[in-house]
Amino acid sequence: FYTAAYQGDEVLVSALLQAGCNMDAPEKEGWTPLYAAALHGDERIVELLLQAGCNKDLANKEGRTPLYVAAFKGHTQVVSMLLAAGCQKD
Repeated sequence: FYTAAYQGDEVLVSALLQAGCNMDAPEKEGWTPLYAAALHGDERIVELLLQAGCNKDLANKEGRTPLYVAAFKGHTQVVSMLLAAGCQKD
């Protein structure tokens, strides 16, 4: 799931969601699919995952959340989307 989100594969992410795959499963560094999408500023994937009800506040092993990485990378639209979805600010 993480790889599909990381690569911005909207079709595969949608298929995985429909199949009931764990959308919050982290890879070895603790990065979730939402974290990967936020890292790349991929608004389409972020929206799919948020609509599906992913855990938007899961942090990676370094304690960084999707909101943190989106802000750090300057992806303002993704930051706005995450804040609107109720992400924790701290």
